[in-house]
Amino acid sequence: MRSAVDFHSRYTRVKDRPSDAFPEQTELWSPIVQIILRHDKKHFGAFGLLDTGSNWTIIGSKYADPLGMDWRRAPSMTFAGIGNAKNVGYAMDVKLVLVPCNYAWDARVIVSEAADPFPMILLGHLGFFDHFDATFQTRLQHFHVHRK
Repeated sequence: MRSAVDFHSRYTRVKDRPSDAFPEQTELWSPIVQIILRHDKKHFGAFGLLDTGSNWTIIGSKYADPLGMDWRRAPSMTFAGIGNAKNVGYAMDVKLVLVPCNYAWDARVIVSEAADPFPMILLGHLGFFDHFDATFQTRLQHFHVHRK
């Protein structure tokens, strides 16, 4: 039987550039967690954004390559998002570890070069939220990840 997960955290401050639309916006607050990706005998630490708007957990090739993942030979798909309606992604199986809880699970993720400019992993419905329940209190900049 797997152990329970009960993780509370505050949102993380991320610097932002002001724009004409939001001239005073110099920071954003986001639900971010520490993640370890494991593939074969290699592992790689990263940050992951809890992205309720993403159907899949998406990692950039910049994370997959150091793990020796042969992602270009994996089954491919196209998906919309990350600024493009026709991104190409490749389905790979990895082990993910939620660092604050030391909780590991097997997940099928999408590897895509389209995610390389993004500074973290996108933890989506398949690969993350299908393993946990999560609640968000954005006004209070707090989130809770749990599993019984």
